[in-house]
Amino acid sequence: MQEAIKIYVKEVREISGKTTFDIESELYLMMAVFGRKNKKEKISLTHGKNKSELNIEDGQKFLSAGIIAGFRHPSCHLKQKDLMESI
Repeated sequence: MQEAIKIYVKEVREISGKTTFDIESELYLMMAVFGRKNKKEKISLTHGKNKSELNIEDGQKFLSAGIIAGFRHPSCHLKQKDLMESI
């Protein structure tokens, strides 16, 4: 899982051109490049022409941020054994 997330973050950085975010700010990277706001700096999945398409844009933002917050950050800071015991 960790390696897949690293690849995803790398691809998001490359596509968005946002390479200045470090590991601690990957969450902010996802919030900055996905979603209905920040149109010139974002990665668009749709044309954003109706409510459903705007919801898809926001959904991708929150899913991407959730992957970082829920999987990447905890596993970077805890040993696997400690992480499993805390769940």
